[in-house]
Amino acid sequence: MKVLVAKPSYERYTKNPLNLIMAGFGTASDLLVTLFAVIEPLYESQYGDRPTPEQFRNVAGSVESLAQYMATIRLDLLGRVLREMRQNIEGVKILATDNFELREREGKYHLEIKREVLKKIALGYLATPSTDLANRKRTGCPALYAHGTEGKGNVISEMYGWYYSMVNEHYLKPREEAANLLTKQRES
Repeated sequence: MKVLVAKPSYERYTKNPLNLIMAGFGTASDLLVTLFAVIEPLYESQYGDRPTPEQFRNVAGSVESLAQYMATIRLDLLGRVLREMRQNIEGVKILATDNFELREREGKYHLEIKREVLKKIALGYLATPSTDLANRKRTGCPALYAHGTEGKGNVISEMYGWYYSMVNEHYLKPREEAANLLTKQRES
């Protein structure tokens, strides 16, 4: 049996691999939650109106592919991307909406990191004297290669599905119910 072992980005993971797994879940959770959180303010800034629950779902459908893409980035570069894209709002660090854009293709919205943001971060990374790409064997997230427990894809896909269902159940459905109630009250 062959096992894929990624060279950990930090020494603290070499003593206990569970720390690496837990850090991965933390990073994935943080990433997915903040990608979902950026949808509404970004949509509002680009289109001048709050997205309807259906429009939100349309954009949210692209969060999985963006998370999958970000998981392919070298682990040491991903940390830099996330650090440089955050802003501090009331003591909470979140991904800044001005790093993203919505692109519409074939009736679907796609949440994307602006190309100029990625270019700036990558050029800064390559210009860092400690960046020795030849001697630093890093890989993307191991969750890309690990099958999820529900058999629906890799761990990232299943985590996306879990968070999407929570956003849908606890945020979008209540908004729809409130809108339906308001419509009924107006009709009465």
